[in-house]
Amino acid sequence: MPQVVLTRVVNKNWRNANTVTYDGKLFEGRDRINVLLGHEVQSSRQDQHINTATAFPSTMTRDEVLANMGAAGTTHPVQSTLGAEDNMLSFFGRLNYTMMDKYLLTVTMRADGSAKFAKGNRWGYFPSAAVAWRIMDEDFMEGSRDWLSNLKLRLSYGTAGNNRIGSGLMYTTYSMAAATSKGPYFDEKFNSMLEHGSTLSNPGLKWETTITRNLGFDFGFLNNRISGSIDAYWNSTKDLLMKTEIPSNTGYSYQYQNFGKTSNKGVELQMNAILVQNKNFNLDFNFNIAWNKNRIDELPIDNPWQSSNWSGSTISKYEDYRVEKGGSLGEIWGFKTVGMAKTDQEIQDYIAIHDQSRLPNIGNNIWKAGDIMYANLDDNPAIEKGTSASDPKDLCIIGNSTPRYRFGITLGADYKGFDISLMFQGVAKRDIWVGGDDKTATQKGMIFWGINGGQWDSTGYEEHWDFFRPEGDELGANLNAYYPRPIIDSKQNQQVQSRYLQNAAYIRLKNLQIGYTLPKTLTQKINLQKVRVFFSGDNLWTGSKMSKNFDPELLYQNGMTYPISYTLSCGINITL
Repeated sequence: MPQVVLTRVVNKNWRNANTVTYDGKLFEGRDRINVLLGHEVQSSRQDQHINTATAFPSTMTRDEVLANMGAAGTTHPVQSTLGAEDNMLSFFGRLNYTMMDKYLLTVTMRADGSAKFAKGNRWGYFPSAAVAWRIMDEDFMEGSRDWLSNLKLRLSYGTAGNNRIGSGLMYTTYSMAAATSKGPYFDEKFNSMLEHGSTLSNPGLKWETTITRNLGFDFGFLNNRISGSIDAYWNSTKDLLMKTEIPSNTGYSYQYQNFGKTSNKGVELQMNAILVQNKNFNLDFNFNIAWNKNRIDELPIDNPWQSSNWSGSTISKYEDYRVEKGGSLGEIWGFKTVGMAKTDQEIQDYIAIHDQSRLPNIGNNIWKAGDIMYANLDDNPAIEKGTSASDPKDLCIIGNSTPRYRFGITLGADYKGFDISLMFQGVAKRDIWVGGDDKTATQKGMIFWGINGGQWDSTGYEEHWDFFRPEGDELGANLNAYYPRPIIDSKQNQQVQSRYLQNAAYIRLKNLQIGYTLPKTLTQKINLQKVRVFFSGDNLWTGSKMSKNFDPELLYQNGMTYPISYTLSCGINITL
């Protein structure tokens, strides 16, 4: 029978910012000073109202249903969500001081008060300072100016705050009970009621704070035909705002808490080069690369096994990554693969020594040719998955999903009106596990494995045809297959392991543009300054060792995402 649900969302936002600036000179113009003071206040709130009516006559049309919600149908209580206000009050200031155009100082200070935190933790104070030295302008650099164009040293230290969580988490909230809840029942009628949410309030929440440290150099050679910068940084974040599971005896499932500390250290390099520069032909090259290493300095959680989508929450959908104090985010723990058995005798000989029956969700525990043999790494000859940080058993670090060595390359050239530019981006080193977890009732991993546990959790692509088939198989033998023999309702061959860990390094042509600018002698005859026609293409080519069913740039949600589309376009630019 027809039913209708009307949802009305009301967003209220406003912001007011005011700044005052002073510019001045000191010591007869030798030094310059700039002072900025500011104040900002902003507020936002979202309310939601849901009207539901059911049991309309089946003969009514949509318009008739909407026009008779309170007359022809059975109305239900209005569900209104009154959002907590997200208010922020900020005061900030900045001082810039330049001495002799060679020594630069910047000092900033922010004070932010957020309504997301309770009284006593509402205000966060975030100072920062930066100094720079234009070494190239010193007298002792006079002899190098014929080949060195620029040399500048930069040093900075600062703090920044994060309050990106929902509003009202320090208050107990209520919502309309679901139809399956045990609500009051009077006069043969179910009555509505309120029940508390699944998240326990936490009045002790406070600002998450990141401390940044940076040392950098700017450089230029040969009249800046080669220029660039190099930076080394060390950032640490404490009091991370995380959604975490709590004991069920509290009456709640989750709570936002401040805990843990992480740090990131890295180096970034950027270079620009004018390779050719003359009247008819120009060629330039730009390159950047960044390396980062993260570390978990503090992490007070009991379960080190987390999900690969672990971010802002300790709630795992499946446990394929491990996070613990002293480790790094993105560490992939799994079994080392000995190989794939090519005969029944080979696998039977192996499991006679290394019992693999203790692996999770292996169905009927039947091992044949085409099955995986896992390496034994501890004193117990049986193959087991560890359950604690202190006892990983036969698990070990097999990779890390954090992108290392991100890079970008841009090439540009022009010749007698024609121009071309190419922009590449990529990651030089990254590991990824897209095979899902070791649970049988899950769709995670179905794109990678094909046969993935249950028959309703499986897919079939051309590459899945490369599965193990023994001698005499009616489909033809395939002893050197990539995939193991497919088994329904068993994960014995699909444990997280080194054999099927994917190399997610890639390089992608993000943009290609080719253009031609008409000669001015022609455009001036039609009273136009410039006319340029062009062709452009985005994401035209990708170099990667990953399966073509995955996009190496989009590997969240276990790779089950739509790939980036390539686009082709052309056009004309006219300057009057």
